[in-house]
Amino acid sequence: LALGGLGLARGGFAVNHMDIAPRWAGVIMGFSNGAGSVAGMIGPRLSGWILDHTESSTLAWEHIFYMPGIICVCGALLFELF
Repeated sequence: LALGGLGLARGGFAVNHMDIAPRWAGVIMGFSNGAGSVAGMIGPRLSGWILDHTESSTLAWEHIFYMPGIICVCGALLFELF
């Protein structure tokens, strides 16, 4: 189910670069994939830091799971604004 949803989202995401700037689609794709890679490098380190510096393991995991949700909501609000 999750991979099916990912396939549907990826089809719309990959085409957007060509819609925005056909001549520079490769460069834009590189920047957007780079931003995703940076998030993949920071996330585990930040999660480990939160787990090490929080008294309660349950509270730490709540913070870890709330962060992506907040980021997604902020991204949706930015999308709606522009």
